Amino acid sequence: MAHIRKRKNKKGITYQANVRCKQKNIDIYKSFNRLSDAREWAIKKENEITENEYQKKDNITFFENALNDYMNKISINKAKLTYDREKTCSKSLLKFFNGFLLCDISPKLICQYRDKRLIDVSPYSVRLELTLLKQIYKIAQNEWGIIIDNPVNMVKFPSVPHGRENFLDKIQIKLLLDECKNSTNKKLYFYVFMILHSGMRPGEAAGLLKKDIKTNRKIIEVFKKGKKRHVPMTDSLLEKIPVMLSLEPKSEYVFLPQNVSEYFKNYPSQYFRCSFKHAIKRGKLNITIHDLRHTSASLLLMAGVDIRTLADILGHSSLNMVKRYTHLLDDYKISAINKINNIGD
Repeated sequence: MAHIRKRKNKKGITYQANVRCKQKNIDIYKSFNRLSDAREWAIKKENEITENEYQKKDNITFFENALNDYMNKISINKAKLTYDREKTCSKSLLKFFNGFLLCDISPKLICQYRDKRLIDVSPYSVRLELTLLKQIYKIAQNEWGIIIDNPVNMVKFPSVPHGRENFLDKIQIKLLLDECKNSTNKKLYFYVFMILHSGMRPGEAAGLLKKDIKTNRKIIEVFKKGKKRHVPMTDSLLEKIPVMLSLEPKSEYVFLPQNVSEYFKNYPSQYFRCSFKHAIKRGKLNITIHDLRHTSASLLLMAGVDIRTLADILGHSSLNMVKRYTHLLDDYKISAINKINNIGD
């Protein structure tokens, strides 16, 4: 009933203990760094099964029930954008894994799902779906009392090609701001200016609340996924804050009106979609709203800001998210290296 496999990976050798009992629909496994620990765990689980001490919670044993519980109790409490994304991902997962017990979903089966989905959707979409599946197992382990390993941990996620990163030069920045000033949307200029001078995400800037601007401390408080970070303001941005706060005098938002629809509350950057599109069309600029954030990040790097500080300003938990900006600075690097051009002369 118990079987132990020796596995090699990048971190070294691990031992996977697997305990099965077809009569009770039990198939559990767990990985260990030491063989003795794997054997001890396997013996313990075998004894639990024999003595009927192994208990499953029937209401969440089947995948469809676990998924339903996760969506209704966990996902629904997340940000609207995150909930909508997980709701979309859940449909394809349910279509494939419906009818399976949680313990029956093996790494091999997940790999089959991954390869099948890659035929129809992008690697990025598959990564989101596998992340949701992984999260369901994590909740089952930590909060629902299900004694089971997370099979997604043993599955390789598809690689995603580098995203499009572009940043504006000084001429393009001036051209864009001039076109924004000429827009019928008088808030557009200040919105674009704020992103360029803070590195905030377009949605963060568009949905900014007045109370979160701390002019006395020269920071903006930004809340994302229940976490708060402080975004510093440039002196130029600080000077424009009084005008920005007067744009919507009766609203709690800086840019959104008082009686704005729920759609724009959930997706605030869409409030500027049309006006920004018209501005870049008039200026003949091939850019997106997210390129403003890329521009701010790149200019900070060129100004000598270290990567760790830049990650804090942008709100990235991983330095890898910031390192992707560095390849945009090749011309600047060439100019910088020429400062030691006379070595040996």
